[in-house]
Amino acid sequence: MNNIELQGEVSTTTDVESVEVRDMMSGSSTAEKPAATEKTSSVTPTAPIVTSVPAPAFTPAAPAATEAAPPTVASYTMEQVAQHSSEPDCWTAINVNVYNVTAFINEHPGGDRNILKICGIDGSAAFNRQHAVKTDPNATLGGFIIGTLKIGTLK
Repeated sequence: MNNIELQGEVSTTTDVESVEVRDMMSGSSTAEKPAATEKTSSVTPTAPIVTSVPAPAFTPAAPAATEAAPPTVASYTMEQVAQHSSEPDCWTAINVNVYNVTAFINEHPGGDRNILKICGIDGSAAFNRQHAVKTDPNATLGGFIIGTLKIGTLK
C-alpha cells in the first residue's frame, strides 16, 4: 500500500499498474507501483471541510382539511329582533344573546304563551325571573342562539 499526499489529502491506492504523482509546484511527475492485493481506502482530508447550505424558506403548513374555519358570530339590533315577533317567526334577546325560539314554542314545558310573550323583545327579565340560575333552561336555550345583541340597541 502506498500513501500519496496530493494537495493536503492522503490517498491510499491499490490494484493499479502504477500511480503517477505530479508535483504541483514544478510540474514534474514520478511513477510508483503500489502493492498488488490491497483494497482502496477512502480519502481523508487533512482539514475539515465546512459547507454552508442555505436554510429552506419558511412556508407555513396549510390547515388540515378537517379543520373548519371558526364560526362567525352574527350581531343583531333590537330593531332586527322586533321584526320576528310572531308564532311562525319568534326571536328574542336574552342576556345579550339573540335566540330564534320558533321551534321551541310548542316544546316549552311552561306552555307556548310564555315564549310568545317574549317574541320580538328583550326577554331577559322574564327568563331570569322564571329560571334564574337553573342549568337546564340555560342549556336548552343555548341550542337556539343565533348571535349577539349589538351594544346600545336595548330600548
